[in-house]
Amino acid sequence: MNHTKAMTSGKGGLPEMIRKELGADTNRRFLAKYQDFRPITETSEKFCNLLKRLDLAETATRKSRD
Repeated sequence: MNHTKAMTSGKGGLPEMIRKELGADTNRRFLAKYQDFRPITETSEKFCNLLKRLDLAETATRKSRD
C-alpha cells in the first residue's frame, strides 16, 4: 500500500490529509501571499452562525458513522 492510499484509507481519510497539508508551515507561508488565503480578521454574525451550524452538522454525521 503506498503512502497516499494509506493516508486516505485511515480513520481521518482524505479530509484529514488535506487539513494537515494546508496547515503545514510551508503551505501557510506560501498561501499567505495570496489575498484569498489570508485569514479574515472580522467575520459577520450571519457567517459565524452558518459556520456553527456546519460544525454541528459535521459532528452529528461523524457520530452517526461511529
